[in-house]
Amino acid sequence: MVILPGLFLILLWGFLLARHPRQGAIRCLTRAFVVTGVWLVLLTEGLSLPGWISRLSLSAAWGLGCLVLVFGVIAHRARLADRLAARAFTATPGQWGLVAALGVVFVVTAVVAWLAPPQTWDSLNYHMARVAHWAQLHAVRPFATGIEVQNSRSPGAEFGVLHLYVLAAGDRWVNFIEWAAMAGSVIGVAGLAMQLGLRRPAPLLTAVYAATIPMGIVQASSTMTDYVVALWLVATAGEVIGMARDPSPGGAVVYAGAGAGLAMVTKPTAAPYLLALFLLAVVGVWRTRPARIRWAGTAAGLVLLLALNLGAWTRNTVIYGDPLTGGDQLSVHANQVRDVRGLVSNTVRNVALHLGTPSPHVNKALTLGVLELHRLLGLDANDPRTTAHGVFEVDEPTTNENKTGNLVHLLIGVAAAGYVVARRKALDSAVLAYSIAVLGGFVLFCWVFKWQVFGSRYHLPFFVLLAPIAGAAIGRAFSWRGSLVVGWVMLLASLPWLIGVASRPIVPLPGEANIGSVLTEPRQDLLFANGPYLEVPYTEMARAIRAAQCDTVWVSLAGNQAEYPLWVLLGAPRDGLWIEWNVAGTPSAKFARTEPAPCAVICEGCENTDRVAGLPFAWEYDTFRLYLAQGEGG
Repeated sequence: MVILPGLFLILLWGFLLARHPRQGAIRCLTRAFVVTGVWLVLLTEGLSLPGWISRLSLSAAWGLGCLVLVFGVIAHRARLADRLAARAFTATPGQWGLVAALGVVFVVTAVVAWLAPPQTWDSLNYHMARVAHWAQLHAVRPFATGIEVQNSRSPGAEFGVLHLYVLAAGDRWVNFIEWAAMAGSVIGVAGLAMQLGLRRPAPLLTAVYAATIPMGIVQASSTMTDYVVALWLVATAGEVIGMARDPSPGGAVVYAGAGAGLAMVTKPTAAPYLLALFLLAVVGVWRTRPARIRWAGTAAGLVLLLALNLGAWTRNTVIYGDPLTGGDQLSVHANQVRDVRGLVSNTVRNVALHLGTPSPHVNKALTLGVLELHRLLGLDANDPRTTAHGVFEVDEPTTNENKTGNLVHLLIGVAAAGYVVARRKALDSAVLAYSIAVLGGFVLFCWVFKWQVFGSRYHLPFFVLLAPIAGAAIGRAFSWRGSLVVGWVMLLASLPWLIGVASRPIVPLPGEANIGSVLTEPRQDLLFANGPYLEVPYTEMARAIRAAQCDTVWVSLAGNQAEYPLWVLLGAPRDGLWIEWNVAGTPSAKFARTEPAPCAVICEGCENTDRVAGLPFAWEYDTFRLYLAQGEGG
């Protein structure tokens, strides 16, 4: 059953390609992603209302959608066959080499995504933990938790994870949401390059640039969410550019609104780029269209945007009193110095996240340079008004998934942007307009959000959107042989991240890997790769609980602790198991269930009491204590 969403996407692409051949294969694919995303969100929200999210209901819904699309494809099979035959890809042997290398990137990241469990700390802390709670509730309604971001953060990407988790009855497939987003984004930006009027080999170089972004490679085998954001932004950008080429852009406006809605329901970091794309549409397209078309299309797009976010905004309002910020998240992440000084500070520090070199002397010089700039600005480089987490410093390159930088791609991107400005008269005007929108989106990002030491994750959509600009510059500035060399430089430069992600390497790199190869390490050990100190206490507590045949477990963990491994070790998802947070005084505590009574309580950092919730003390390790019903093991 887990293949049904992917089958739905493929069938939908074929149907759109047959019905709308003028749009091209790639644009039809990005539109298929958008429609699939809309169906995913509406299906999740709709089934959630009566609490019907289950393997049976999801299988029926996706299966029915596939059945309808099969009939649609059959009805247009002759036209589809003609379209597929007309799209045969031709290239030189050198270009075919790059295509083959791209295939290797996709295959290797897919292998890692299959072998490694979700293990990124944020995934263990809230991405996968919230999915496990939703699967337990058969709904995406609020639940009691001591980690409030499990309720408050935008849920779009996790909706996809939830479907794969429920359909597969486990987490074996969940990393493929980000992997599919990577594949869609890489193909989508190649289509953007063609929409911008770029000739070969620029679209291929665009795809190579996007596929080899180190942070992108790292995220493609995880359950992080930034590649999903990138996919929706690429789809939205394609529709904005398409409006300028299409004399009747009503459909494009609707797809753009849907893409924007999907981006917002996935992560608020999409907002600056959406605003920049909206301004591009208004200045370059919207005002030139007949009033009836532009207002009708805009209204439909806005309705879709609001409909896709209504459920998440309503839940946040119920719990926290506002739809967007989720309690204190605004003060944590919103930049509070919104003047020239704050903008310069955040922009320079965000760029510096990607400037780390293997030389500690160069890194120290860069750090001192940025600190001196802040002294001249009269602003502390670590001012809490502009800084969310961490202390500023330019670090060496790393394959750690939280701090991976994109040095080579930054240098190529900066050079490409300069080339586009210098040669703007020789390029399609759409290329310059698109470049301004993308760079403007990044500047808006730096103006809206605080800097943080882990912020390179949030820059992934920017680098993906930058790919067509890089492809345009490389394709025009170099001969075809020179452009192939640049493509191979990007591929070879990405190799450490392709084979050696610190927490899930294929080949463990000295000084980087914190675990052995995914080809040989047990899946449980890989689960704890980013928190090995948890494996012993979590394993022992879960063993005692299962031996006692206890199925109702209360947990009380520290606010940044990894909750999800407990679900895995206790056998979730399975009928009869119920895991509930034991909390009081938090915004979500009002959603706690008191029945049935627990037969086990896992407590971190609690007082050394003999009983909790009426259960006697059973076991202790470091800061963890287990309370277990007497006479049932332990």
